[in-house]
Amino acid sequence: MLVTPSGLHADPLVMALAQCAADKRPDKIDLLVGVYRDEFSATPVMKAVRLAAARVAQHETSKAYLSLTGRESFTAAILDLIVGNSDLRGRTAGIQAVGGSGALKLLFELVRRIDSRATLWLSAPGYSGHSAIALGVGLPVKYYSYVADRQGGVVLERILEALEEAERGSFVVLHAACHNPTGVDLSEDQWTEVGRLCGRKGLIPIFDVAYQGLGSGLKADVSSLVLVSRWVEYMMVAVSCSKTFGVYRERAGAAFLVGPTAVKVESALHSLVEISFASWAVPPDHGAAIVETILSDPQLHSLWEDELDSMRVRLARIREDLSSALAGAVNGDGAEYIRRGRGIFSLLPLGSQQMQQLRGQFAIHGLENGRINVTCMSETEVAAVGTAVRAVCRGV
Repeated sequence: MLVTPSGLHADPLVMALAQCAADKRPDKIDLLVGVYRDEFSATPVMKAVRLAAARVAQHETSKAYLSLTGRESFTAAILDLIVGNSDLRGRTAGIQAVGGSGALKLLFELVRRIDSRATLWLSAPGYSGHSAIALGVGLPVKYYSYVADRQGGVVLERILEALEEAERGSFVVLHAACHNPTGVDLSEDQWTEVGRLCGRKGLIPIFDVAYQGLGSGLKADVSSLVLVSRWVEYMMVAVSCSKTFGVYRERAGAAFLVGPTAVKVESALHSLVEISFASWAVPPDHGAAIVETILSDPQLHSLWEDELDSMRVRLARIREDLSSALAGAVNGDGAEYIRRGRGIFSLLPLGSQQMQQLRGQFAIHGLENGRINVTCMSETEVAAVGTAVRAVCRGV
């Protein structure tokens, strides 16, 4: 029996997961879960993670609490991972958080402290957790349209048109790479346009870095941070280690603030620490220690990158196969946006009622907005999904 907190009963993902759990058909295909799955439908422990965890266990001498800011060497390693040698390094400071969601919670709470009337702009469609956390801390929310064109790019004009209406001092949540749920990312020129608009309008970007390395590569997947930072004085960044390191249940993440000078960043960081203390006192250590061990050891780092590369290659292959399987499903559209997309999520070209039919008639479970996890399909299941989508589109 699936029991959910009463406040979550209306969340589309929670409802869809409950429906999937209640479906006892042996041939059902669950495309909902938000974790990477391998060709055996398992969420594996990466070899680098297993080796790092053994090393942590061997050398750990205490289970005492961490400091309020968490494992600072972990936070420094994550900062190096996302900004490298760019000039962002001297403008950025952060603290450890309880996963990426915890990092977002800290940053959204900080926004409310800065200005309780500030509007938070989110992408539509977008990650449902963004709106849930924002509304949970009492922030007003508005949305900018994020849609793919037939060639698999982003319709930038829809984004800019919406953000032109944003008031100065508003905050804009941006997906650094592997946009959830479309899987379609902005180009370098488009990121520059977004950064230029934010600078001109006085908007403050909040980057969600949740899939680094699963899109176009470790450096490419965070290049958006540098591109946008050239146009704005202030930014915020939430980092999740869940997908990048496969340490989902370990809740390893970090929250960063970017300012014009290191001094101004440090002063704002005190507020972030206060919010962290009021939220969970001190963060957990184990996942952060594993990630830090991987990033600080050349051999483990190389092994981890190789594993991440293989995951990215598999993602591209599944997208290629799914796009081909969907060819001609909708008005001759070969779902090019799926082929060219990045990350584990994408959208099937179906409406809400069609997704319901897909679930009811074919035991294929996705969100009603079409969101699916592409790694949840074997080669046989990719073909089955393609056949089912074509049938639904024909009204069979």
